[in-house]
Amino acid sequence: MLSFDPTRLIRTPDQAVTAANTMMQMSAVGLGSGVDQVSDAGIWEANTEGPLAAMLYAASPRGNGAGIEWVLLAVDNMRIDRQLTIEPGWQMAAEIVRDRPLFHNALMRTLDMDPKQRDFHRLDHA
Repeated sequence: MLSFDPTRLIRTPDQAVTAANTMMQMSAVGLGSGVDQVSDAGIWEANTEGPLAAMLYAASPRGNGAGIEWVLLAVDNMRIDRQLTIEPGWQMAAEIVRDRPLFHNALMRTLDMDPKQRDFHRLDHA
């Protein structure tokens, strides 16, 4: 079975942002949005591009090198532990990208949100 791991191609923060943007556009089309809606910078896109780019960069060869499988596990783990765990998650991703303030801040800002704010996209698609 062959699969494509977008994190393997990421060498710079700009490439992580481009990958995140492309993934979000592909997702919008896959969920039934029209061509005109793909380019709209809605609230969901504005709040997810930074954290997604940060996650992709954290799992890239410049981060921990763990790849897209790590990202898929990490996005569901928003627990904040006093001691940094070894489990993939937002907190670990923030540690990996600590030297990239825009990525680090995007992850921490999301972790600091009220849970209802973090899950707003789930409400939109329910």
